[in-house]
Amino acid sequence: MSTPQKRRILIMPPGALPSMEMLHVNDPVETKTIELFLYGPVTEESCMKLTFELREADHNLDPGGHVVLRIQSNGGHAMCALFVVDTIREMSHDVHTIVDGWAASAATIISVAGTKGKRSIHAHSKMLLHNPRMILDSSQGTVTLEKEDLESHIENMESMKKSITDVYTTYTDLKGRTLTDVLEKGAWLNVDQALKYNLVDSVSIASSRSIHMKNSITPHRRVPSGFVEYQK
Repeated sequence: MSTPQKRRILIMPPGALPSMEMLHVNDPVETKTIELFLYGPVTEESCMKLTFELREADHNLDPGGHVVLRIQSNGGHAMCALFVVDTIREMSHDVHTIVDGWAASAATIISVAGTKGKRSIHAHSKMLLHNPRMILDSSQGTVTLEKEDLESHIENMESMKKSITDVYTTYTDLKGRTLTDVLEKGAWLNVDQALKYNLVDSVSIASSRSIHMKNSITPHRRVPSGFVEYQK
């Protein structure tokens, strides 16, 4: 009997990888391990696709099976990342997260929400945490805000900050003043720091199997006016 292979699914926004060659992809659904990739910005579209694939994997996996979610992302929309976190929370199977290159901002919200004891990072990978930021879309010209608008935006950002800190407090050892200092500093954390703060549980060992992609580009992204952007 041949050993079944992993099923690999790439979650990417349109245009992010216009030409892609993938090796070791198998048509039959592997019921012990399903491997997903979140490579690129955390957007509404990429997170909708990812949550769909996570739920599909949870349905297809045998008891004892698990999902491997590989992450390489500059971050993006905090609200979309929280949607993924809630989806992972609802799953009956473990989700192993691996930071392949770097996980920044909103991407770290997703990576830390993996199953405790099953979150890993590569030796030269890095993670970035910081406070949420508001980006106002000025593509149509000058943005005019009244006092009430600013107060509303500040209220929204405070609410989003609470949600973000709740995730880090729940899944990591970052608490209280230490968490506040890390978010305010907004610096890249190396592997030792990620392990120290329990953002990950182990350093990933390179596999002889790999995925190959060509002509990778990052698509231009527009953020809706007033949308909380959690990206460095």
